[in-house]
Formats: sequence, structure tokens, C-alpha cells
Amino acid sequence: MREIKFKFYEKKGNRYEPRLYGDYFVDSEGRVYSATYKPYETFLDDVSRDMIAVQYTGLKDKNGKEIYEGDVVKIMQKTETLLDKVIYDNHLCGFRFEGLVNNYCDFCDWLREGAEFEVIGDIYQNPELLKEEKND
Repeated sequence: MREIKFKFYEKKGNRYEPRLYGDYFVDSEGRVYSATYKPYETFLDDVSRDMIAVQYTGLKDKNGKEIYEGDVVKIMQKTETLLDKVIYDNHLCGFRFEGLVNNYCDFCDWLREGAEFEVIGDIYQNPELLKEEKND
């Protein structure tokens, strides 16, 4: 069975920082709620404007690091190395890379071709990673 996990980022100015503590919930629309517990009561506050939830893909990179939605991944194959962002695609009902290169977009296509993945950052803490790739 696939492990379903989330990471949370909190908006701080124009950057996002990982939120390492707290009880958070994500609804089917992707809204994030913070839970506050009091005796016999639980309060949920919508913190979506300040928080982002990203889901674990169920895959790990070549170093054993978990790959999450929003991660910037180096795709290494025999002839070339690419950078791309991991996104969730509602039409595919799964995770894929944002770009469509060589008609490959999902992890399975790349894995069949013998590619390796390495997480080098994410779009929340390292937005410049993809900008550098586009400028090359």
C-alpha cells in the first residue's frame, strides 16, 4: 500500500519555509486547516492563505530522499540531464513532471528508459532552480 504523507510550507514574506510542527489537515479542495485542541473540543482554522500542502509521490530518488509535489528533480539518463518540477495531474490521477520532453511526462516513462532522479530542491524554498534552467 502506498504511503500517503504531506509536507507543509508557511508563507513568510515572498518565500516559503517548512512548517515542522503542528496538526494540519487538507480537505478535498486542497485547503489547509490548523487544529487546536481543548478539552472535549477541536477547532479547525482555515490557514490556506498562509500555508501550502504538498503530497509525497510514493517514490524516492537515487539517494533515498522522498519525492514530493513541488520538488525540483534532476532527471539523469544516458544522453542528457534535465531539471523539472513534480506536479499532480488531475487528468492522469497521478504525479508527473511539468514539462513534456521526448513525449515523456510521468515517472514510469522515465523509469522504463533507465533514468535516475535526484531531488535538488523545491519551488518553495529554491524557486531560482527552474529559472536558472530556463536561462541556459
